[in-house]
Amino acid sequence: MNELFDKDNIKTQCFNDNDLERLLKLIASGKAILFTGAGFSSGAINIQNNDVPTGKLLADKIDEITGEESHQDLLVASQNAIDNNMSDNLIELIKDIFTIKQIQPYHQTIVALPWRRFYTTNYDFVIRDAGLQKNKRIKCVTTSDSPTEHLKEKNLCVHINGHLECLNSETLNTDFKLTDSSYLHNDALNDSAWVDHFQKELSLASAIVFVGYSIYDYNIKKLLFNNKDKLKHKIYFITREKPCEKIKTEQQYGKVINIGVEKFAEYISNNQNIINEYSEAKDTTYESIKKYTISDEPENISHQMAREFLIYGRYDQNYIDQAIQNSQKNQYLIVPEWIDKSIDLITENNFVHITGDLGTGKSVGMQIIANKLTNLAENVFILKDRHGEYIGDIKKILEQYNQIVYILIDNAEQNYEILQHIYTINSPKIRCVSFSRRGINQIISNDISSKTKLFSLDKMKESDVEQLINMLNNIGIAGEYSNKGLKSFIEQDCDYSLPCFLLDILNSPQISERIKKEFDQLNSFGNGKYRDTIIALCLLGVLNRELSFSTISMLTENSNIRDTVLLEHIIFKNFFSIDGDSIESKSPIFLTHLLQNYYFDSIKKEVFLKFAVISNYNKQKSNLNDRTLNIEFEKIFKELVKYVSLSKLFEKDNFDVLLRYFEQLKDEINWLSRDPNYWIQLAILNLARGQKYFDIAKDMIVTARQKAKNKENYELDYIDTVEARYKLAVALKSSTPISECYDLFFEADDLLKNIEASDQKYRRVNQYISIFKRINGSISKEKLKVFLDRIKLQLLRIEELEHENYRGIERVHFVYNCEANLKKILQEINL
Repeated sequence: MNELFDKDNIKTQCFNDNDLERLLKLIASGKAILFTGAGFSSGAINIQNNDVPTGKLLADKIDEITGEESHQDLLVASQNAIDNNMSDNLIELIKDIFTIKQIQPYHQTIVALPWRRFYTTNYDFVIRDAGLQKNKRIKCVTTSDSPTEHLKEKNLCVHINGHLECLNSETLNTDFKLTDSSYLHNDALNDSAWVDHFQKELSLASAIVFVGYSIYDYNIKKLLFNNKDKLKHKIYFITREKPCEKIKTEQQYGKVINIGVEKFAEYISNNQNIINEYSEAKDTTYESIKKYTISDEPENISHQMAREFLIYGRYDQNYIDQAIQNSQKNQYLIVPEWIDKSIDLITENNFVHITGDLGTGKSVGMQIIANKLTNLAENVFILKDRHGEYIGDIKKILEQYNQIVYILIDNAEQNYEILQHIYTINSPKIRCVSFSRRGINQIISNDISSKTKLFSLDKMKESDVEQLINMLNNIGIAGEYSNKGLKSFIEQDCDYSLPCFLLDILNSPQISERIKKEFDQLNSFGNGKYRDTIIALCLLGVLNRELSFSTISMLTENSNIRDTVLLEHIIFKNFFSIDGDSIESKSPIFLTHLLQNYYFDSIKKEVFLKFAVISNYNKQKSNLNDRTLNIEFEKIFKELVKYVSLSKLFEKDNFDVLLRYFEQLKDEINWLSRDPNYWIQLAILNLARGQKYFDIAKDMIVTARQKAKNKENYELDYIDTVEARYKLAVALKSSTPISECYDLFFEADDLLKNIEASDQKYRRVNQYISIFKRINGSISKEKLKVFLDRIKLQLLRIEELEHENYRGIERVHFVYNCEANLKKILQEINL
């Protein structure tokens, strides 16, 4: 080990050689972030043949051209120049001072390390130029550039305060962070699309290294150090050589290595062997995916952990591994029948897509499948971060493994990009298993998706119910039921539906009183300041949208979600967990319960209305700086103008509040009056209200068709399906004559027969058995034969779907139900 330090002065040294060696190993992994401040550029020579000045010296130079005294306050000095109409002079001065013609070897040495990313508050291009000297091409961007367009760059330097090439009279007081005004009106990271990516990179980084940086220079504490306890172990400050007692502020947030930039570079040069050794580590590291490995010594599961799993949906890999490992002794987990059936499908096909409604256990099921495949000595990977470099990760996997690997992707709706990439590669070595509420063709566009085997989660089986009862008995929940009574309740009252049962458990006095006590405490926290934020979290969780800090902040039009007092609130952490740049809640059922029970419908109506208006604005806002945010808000808006998404969040059958919501929405967003989808939602709402409102529903359908005529290439399938629903509903009214019922059936079937297979289509076809029961015995044999011919045609279409792998169908079990019911019709009359 190279000796850099005088042993006599060891008391002034805030670290030891082991700290430096450990840091070098972390950097060598390729996952460390370099964050540079003014001190890093020290020693660089500008075109005026001077050193690059610090902020205080720069303020003095600006004072020279303004003739005013700023007392070395850069913000004051630059504002003086602008106020005195000397912006052009200020721009020329800055460009002269920060245009570098010579850098030092130590700049090159530090930049040459395999950094994951560079961030700098400096205006100069020392990092870029140092990289060029080491044959390393570094791209420089600012926070005004789109992150999604640049984050996959191998070597990227983000200039937080802007850089010289973006400096002009227009950006001086906005994008270029120099004056008091620009700081007040545009926080460089917090108000940009980069903030969530930056937070995510901090959580992924092996080390966060600040070189030439003073914590007083830039107001970044709220952004960087809200979770300082989680980051402190990997934050390093390379500071100048000064006594330890003078750097206590930095020590609150990380390890201080007070040797200066030059000696840090000297240490790197003298220990290049460490870089070489750890850069060639045998264990491959991935950014976006994680190899599933089962712990040799998993932590034991407590009853409290099991209750939190059942109530809040909170669990981790340890919980799954331990529950499966001890499944013969304790019941902390349901391993449903569909798991083994799906594994048979997974091991035989390259692409499998598993769909299921809210709360059917897809996410937990994915973890169970990963565990079981791993126990079969298969190589299993799970997507962990869709913002990571998944293209490189997939390439590494294909290079490293000669045998089949399994890649599991939960929440495919949000992770469609990596799913699309895997489908496009179409490697025989990759078995891809995706999970979502929607069908594969509604997520990605790829011809290969026609080869995907679909597996749909439906109701619990007998063995699943038995496991659930054992789990409930084991942890003391639902004790008011006998085993027989509980079994009967699940099977009859809940119709074997796990989501239905979980909602009932949450509504039981034993559980709901506890939740209400906690929720009231959280909801009243800050005198209701966080109400909209909590509603947004619950809503986005139920709608299966991304709970990123950026999305929530924009949706609520405040930054309350970033408040440490909220994030660290004990009840908030009971309900939600923080994962880098986003919030996580494992249970949409729990969030549904919160929205259903703890807010008045009138409040939800107003808040949802506000969110819809904001989403409509943001989905088309051109300066969001990130197209993915536009897309996210477009998806949120679509859900907020969808009756089926909203109805389950209000009090049952409270149609008046929903009707008022849609009416106010049209008043707030004028273009909705021209949108066929808006009117068809009103039709669905009035159909749900009951027979009394069927005529209104019919008027809404007619209006939707009229609006559709003004839309170029508008697909009428949705309107046709809703009109078929209306006709079948009228046909099944007891007051409707049999002859009219018969005619309405054919009108409905004419609308449905040419529509592509879908969830909504087969909900309607499933009603044919009710039509049959109504008309059977009351029509002539000739008419019955014509009716049965239509039934046979629908059955033939379902058989044809077998060869299409049910492409486009959102809920496969609807097809099976329809097939069974249509066959019952034919069996009843022996055809």
